[in-house]
Amino acid sequence: MKDFIGVFDSGLGGISVLADLHRMMPQENLIYLGDSKNAPYGEKSKDEITQLSYKIVQDLIDEGAKAILIACNTATSAAIDTLRKSFSLPIIGMEPALKPALEQTPEGKILVLATGYTLTHGLYKKRLDELGNPDRVLSVPAPMLVRYVEQGIYQGEQIREYLKQIIPDTTDIRAVVLGCTHFLYLAKTIEDFFGWPVPLFNANTAVIRELKRQIELRQGSEGMVEIRNSHSQEMVELSQCMMQNYLKLVTD
Repeated sequence: MKDFIGVFDSGLGGISVLADLHRMMPQENLIYLGDSKNAPYGEKSKDEITQLSYKIVQDLIDEGAKAILIACNTATSAAIDTLRKSFSLPIIGMEPALKPALEQTPEGKILVLATGYTLTHGLYKKRLDELGNPDRVLSVPAPMLVRYVEQGIYQGEQIREYLKQIIPDTTDIRAVVLGCTHFLYLAKTIEDFFGWPVPLFNANTAVIRELKRQIELRQGSEGMVEIRNSHSQEMVELSQCMMQNYLKLVTD
């Protein structure tokens, strides 16, 4: 397949981005690489994440990618500057949807759930400084949520107990930013944990619109979608099911 958009993530989380990308830009050919063999990225160093990301991007470019979408907040934070300096094609990354959450939630606390790496490095810290109001933002690392999704666990008492552990007081929280693409699969579980319809923010739509702005769009019939995973064929099949379930959820 030539002239495609390459999408990658540390594992399964970016499937939600892939699904939204296919829904919003159905004519584009897409290849997705989930690097579950090396997941989770949030527990690795900047150099390790950059090396893994560089290899994936180089391979996708060698196959004919016309653009790259990094469907991983952690990889974006660690590697996007190096990748953009190394390659000339459009490279779009993820970052937590902090700005819209602050703008649309005038009172109370904004909870940001992400990997520890995302919260302590790069784009997130810069964006937090730019937007001001740091006292309104509660940044909470949630590494186990990534592991739950990679294991195919999206609900249950173990997730609820983990959320209680990392978010002991929900009193003043008025919105939640899902700062890791894995967490979109836990949206209902997170909503149920709060006990009221707390607004959840993610960056998928904004990122895809930016990608659309930067590339020459493919014309013609519906594009092809190919899913790969560095771990196993079973992970590919799980990813395909996750994509279909996600598309059903957002279109029903």
